[in-house]
This record gives sequence, structure tokens and C-alpha cells, in this order.
Amino acid sequence: MENDWKKIKIYTNAIQAEIVKQMLEENGIPAVILNKQDSSYLFGKIELYVSENSVETAERLIEEVGERTKMKTRAITGAIFVAVMVASTLFGPYLYSIFFTLLSAWCLYEFYGIVSSEERAPNKVLGIILALTGFAVGSMVAMNLLEPKFLWLVTPLVGLTYIISLFQKRSFPFNDIAYTFWGSVMSHFHSFFLRN
Repeated sequence: MENDWKKIKIYTNAIQAEIVKQMLEENGIPAVILNKQDSSYLFGKIELYVSENSVETAERLIEEVGERTKMKTRAITGAIFVAVMVASTLFGPYLYSIFFTLLSAWCLYEFYGIVSSEERAPNKVLGIILALTGFAVGSMVAMNLLEPKFLWLVTPLVGLTYIISLFQKRSFPFNDIAYTFWGSVMSHFHSFFLRN
């Protein structure tokens, strides 16, 4: 590329790169796409270049359009999600329990990803297994399918959480244990709404 062009964005999707290029050109900013992807396997990158004197304007436009697109996507996703939540609530405790168990497991996975750092490393797999076991048993107890004494089934998993975290020899094992339990406990609350 010539010296007066500057790379401002890298894409992996050719269609997305072309859409942004067209948007920039519609706003009077000349843009060029340099496709470095393999044509057979589609690995590699696609680079978007604009002239050096248009870099700030182009980046601002891309950010504005990206925010509007994200907002539309969030609104549509939210509307669909609310419809699914209401439907699962209306169609009885079994569907409610299944839906909110899966939702809670996904949220727990996201929570663990957010809080993970050098000082905190919750045991994701064990935490999710602990939560799913707690969801299943708690929901069945709430629907009177099991007696409350079966809640003790989660006890071995609690002990295993301590054992694994303490024997990993990390600097802050109790942070790991606390975040593993905090996520699991906080994601159990939906089962309390199953009680009649």
C-alpha cells in the first residue's frame, strides 16, 4: 500500500469488511480492503485502509455504527429472551426448571469468565457441576419429586472444591474457593420460585 493509507480495522469476515467500506465511502471517506484470507479455507485476515487524513473520522463513524448495531441486536435479543422466559414460566414448573437451569449455568460460566484474574481463578468446571447438581436436586425438592434430605448430594462436590483449590498451590486459594461458591450459590435462587 502507498504511504498515505493507514490500516484502521482488521476483519475475519469479508462481508462485514465490505459493509463498513461501503458505509465509509457513502460518507465521503475513500476506503480500500486488502484481503489476505486464503480463498479455500478462509483463514487469515482482511484489512481495511483509509487515507491518513480521514483516520479519525473513519474510526468515529465505525464506532457510531457499531454502537447502533449492538443496541439493535441487544433490543431484539432482549425481546426474544423475555418471550421465552414468559413462555417457560407459563408452561409449568418442569419447563421453567429446565430453562432456568440452563440459563443459570450459562450465566455462571460468564460470571466465572468475568471474575477470573491472576488473584482469582474459580474452578469453572466444578462450580458449574456443583450448580447443576444443586439446580436439579433443588428443583426436584421444590416440586415435591424428592425429599429435602437429598440436598446432601452436593456435599461431596463442596468438599472437592476445597480439596482441589487448596492443593493447586496458588497464591490465593481462598479467593478461588469463595468465587467458585459465590457463583454457584447466587445461581441457585431460581429454584426457590418453584414452590407452590
